[in-house]
Amino acid sequence: MIPIGPQLQALYRDPQSATYAHYLCQEQSRILQEIEENGCLEEYNDVLHGKDLIEVFHDGRIGEDDIVLMFLIDSAQLYAKKASACWIYIWVLFNLAPERRYKKKHVLIGGFIPGPNNPKNLDSFLFPGLQHLHALQRERLTIWDAALQREIKAKLFLAILAADGPGMMHITGLVGYHGKHGC
Repeated sequence: MIPIGPQLQALYRDPQSATYAHYLCQEQSRILQEIEENGCLEEYNDVLHGKDLIEVFHDGRIGEDDIVLMFLIDSAQLYAKKASACWIYIWVLFNLAPERRYKKKHVLIGGFIPGPNNPKNLDSFLFPGLQHLHALQRERLTIWDAALQREIKAKLFLAILAADGPGMMHITGLVGYHGKHGC
């Protein structure tokens, strides 16, 4: 497990990265203004334009210093012809613009689960990382924002949990596509 807190603190220590991370605040203001003026958005081209997140923006539950994350898990085959695989989970930072948030530099590694077989109890591997996230959600994360030249106390929000078919099967505990009556 690689804790998300120190990774976010490191991201915000660089003035350029911290400036990029203010996209959420700018987009939130733009979205709310456009909805107020027109009644709806002219174009929906970002996950931040979804109904649930717009409601959270409108209610003020996400502030200008807050951080919105996506959790994503998938398996990775390490060698082309071998049955060795591992699982990896990552955090995607919605505070960054779509053209930046999925770049390797900004995708934050959450942890690795060794193979070669699928994990029997995925929860035991995910628990430390999710417990760390929960603690940060409860206590807030203190960050030095190099772009603003001040300390901020960020609330962390987990907006989306994503996985492919086999990954979601492990996350939800459902049968998945292998069962007699697959999902």
